[in-house]
Amino acid sequence: MHRDSSRFVIAAAALLLCTGFAGLSGCNSSSSNGGSNSGTTSSASGTPTGGGVGNNSADSAINADATAAISADTSLKGQSIKLSTTGAQVTLDGTVATVADKNAAEKDVVGALSKYAKVNAGVIDNLMVKQGATAGNGQ
Repeated sequence: MHRDSSRFVIAAAALLLCTGFAGLSGCNSSSSNGGSNSGTTSSASGTPTGGGVGNNSADSAINADATAAISADTSLKGQSIKLSTTGAQVTLDGTVATVADKNAAEKDVVGALSKYAKVNAGVIDNLMVKQGATAGNGQ
């Protein structure tokens, strides 16, 4: 009899935890965003307001904003920079002329991702600097 009551208490506690943290843990089966349980919703401005690492629902918007930031930087014109986004992480690949260009590309993308903080967006900088390039900017 004691074991059965212990199991009930554990099951009840698990249910309460799941119900209490449903918005954080994804335990609920419905949500206030039209029944979708993707983990990311949008505010009136269209900015993602929830989610986490591994949540791919914002990847296309994140990639578009990161690409726009790189394209808008005139110092990076003609550089061989490729962007890909998976799980809210933007990966920068390719080759740039200087360390300053590498730093500028990463800074541009980080700035573009500031509005995606709630989906833990980030940058993985795999950019290479051309061999023999000068450090630039005292680096």
